[in-house]
Amino acid sequence: MNRFVNREVELRAIKEKLMSGKFKLIVIYGRRRVGKTRLVLEAVKDFPHVYYLAVEGDNLRHFRGTAERVFLKVRYAREDWEGLLHALKGKIIIDEFPNLIQEDPEVLSLFQRAVGLDLSGSKTKLILLGSSVSMMTEKVLSYKSPLYGRRTGSMKLKPMKFFYLEGVLSQGELGRAR
Repeated sequence: MNRFVNREVELRAIKEKLMSGKFKLIVIYGRRRVGKTRLVLEAVKDFPHVYYLAVEGDNLRHFRGTAERVFLKVRYAREDWEGLLHALKGKIIIDEFPNLIQEDPEVLSLFQRAVGLDLSGSKTKLILLGSSVSMMTEKVLSYKSPLYGRRTGSMKLKPMKFFYLEGVLSQGELGRAR
């Protein structure tokens, strides 16, 4: 993987939450191509984790397949979101979470119930990423969201500052700045 640059403050904040002995629901959002995925993958690189990039359909099946490749015990879990989240109880990253919401708006309530009944008493770290800023703020972070009050941290990731990019460009590191 390319060298990780900048984002030290954000990286430290995420790693601190990952080291906690308590449940954490972390929401990270921001425009496309600002480095959300790269930041989170850098933070979890030393931890066993499931990373899933949500697509436009059949996410439950795809997520299960991804999780089974990392943790074999998942194959014995109930075939629903709650069952899979219960079986994993580790570091779970779901990228482009708005795709899950578009596929099934009830996924928010399912995650709410999983967090409330099962995960909140565990050491699970659930990280939800999204590029649709409006959907993340309206459906995940807002007072009306079923997940409201359950998140333990959120971060709106902004593009890197121009003066930093200028230094990266002058060092010939543009391809590695992501």
